[in-house]
Order: sequence, then structure tokens, then C-alpha cells
Amino acid sequence: MISIYGLKKQIENQGVLTVDNINFQKGKIYSIVGHNGSGKSTLIKIIYNIENFQDGSITINDEYIDNECM
Repeated sequence: MISIYGLKKQIENQGVLTVDNINFQKGKIYSIVGHNGSGKSTLIKIIYNIENFQDGSITINDEYIDNECM
């Protein structure tokens, strides 16, 4: 399970992505839909720890993901 709460990502003081609360359950299929530039790819990059974020929390299978990229 992936849980995201209060996630915020900014680039050059512009809000690129804001997520209040999302829970992805194991075994389910989800799609992320939105206009160009709405943050879909940014969300995936944050989940995979490719990009950092400024605020909020992400847990994957009860393991906290910090906001610093490798």
C-alpha cells in the first residue's frame, strides 16, 4: 500500500504539485489523469524517489520515504 498525505512540491516558488490524501491499495489498478503540467509525472518521480518534495509524507508498505533523493 502507498499512502500520501499533505504532499507539496514547488519549483522556483511555484506550486507544481499538491496532494491532500491518496491511498493506493495492493492488487488494485489506478490511473493518474490530468492536464499537461498538472504534476502526474512529478508524482510518479516522487514516489520512486527520483525527485524530492517540500512537505508531506509518503509511506510504502509502512516504510516512510524521506524527501531527499538518492
